[in-house]
Amino acid sequence: MRAVRYLTLAAACLTALAWVGPASALIVPQQSIGRIALDMTRHEVRAVRGDPLRVEHGTNDFGRYTIFRYGRLRVTFQGNAGATAVFTSRPRQRTAKGIHVGSTEAELRAAYRRARCRTEASDFRHCWTGSFQPGRRVTDYRIEVATHLVKSVVVGFVID
Repeated sequence: MRAVRYLTLAAACLTALAWVGPASALIVPQQSIGRIALDMTRHEVRAVRGDPLRVEHGTNDFGRYTIFRYGRLRVTFQGNAGATAVFTSRPRQRTAKGIHVGSTEAELRAAYRRARCRTEASDFRHCWTGSFQPGRRVTDYRIEVATHLVKSVVVGFVID
């Protein structure tokens, strides 16, 4: 009888992990990565992800910023207000259409027919959904030029 209770408890725990796992790894274009949404405050991000492994502060052409680093997941707070960008290079994080770090550019373009792609320099290629207009949201997929594989994904606001 005791073994049945333990097996039932173990099954419930595995089911809960299966339910939470994919949600925490989801990339929602123009909105969020790993449950970190654009415009979330630093307090809200910590409530979802816990304390970052490292916190960076600095100033750039757009003013002061803070970056929370969680390994290969980064959250930027440009202007030190809400989250303005979420970056990942984690292969386990994927869109509902299955696009992730390691997907091919062809898979990305098939999944997102409206994605636009461009080589900006000999060593920089990217595809994006959304609009590169100030204040708009965009999801940018950085592509390795030699392999045509997605190397990272950024969901963010266009600053200028």
